[in-house]
Amino acid sequence: MNTMDEEKLQMLLRQADTPLPAESIPTTEQLVGGAYRRIRQRQTLRRIGVASAACLLVAAGLWSILLQKQNHEQVVNLEAQIHILQEQTDSALRLVKETLTQAKEQDRARQRLAQIQTIPDPLEEMAAQIDKTAFTMLYQADRLYRELRLQEDAVAAYQRLIELFPDNPWAQVARQRLEEIQQQENVKTKGDLS
Repeated sequence: MNTMDEEKLQMLLRQADTPLPAESIPTTEQLVGGAYRRIRQRQTLRRIGVASAACLLVAAGLWSILLQKQNHEQVVNLEAQIHILQEQTDSALRLVKETLTQAKEQDRARQRLAQIQTIPDPLEEMAAQIDKTAFTMLYQADRLYRELRLQEDAVAAYQRLIELFPDNPWAQVARQRLEEIQQQENVKTKGDLS
């Protein structure tokens, strides 16, 4: 053991061996009174403890009720917010569906328009066919006149072209050819008369 511990131990033993003065020894009445006092203090402390525990239980119960009420209000508020969000979501989904439907309809309309635009204009097609027919008639009349030397048949073909397609540019060419033929006839007639 440590010397310090030994010294303290010896000092404590000496104090224990020292007799107490008579005044310091409590009487029976003092001991009984002190015991009653301690018992009353303990009973009071127990009562205070029980009362405190009861108060705490009541407070906890009230707190729990308040929390439940607050929780109930929060749940009601959350349900209302969820309902509002659900309505907004449904509305947004309807809008998206409508937008997609409109986009599909617009796409179909564009496709139909593209198909329609690929179809040739019937009037232009007819004009092209008329022009082609008039050219073919001019070509046949030119052949009759230049290659086959059938002047009367060529004149009839030119006249038929002018009659059927008077405003066509090939009808104008046919008029020029008729004038050429007429001039050649006039030249021949003058040459025969001389």
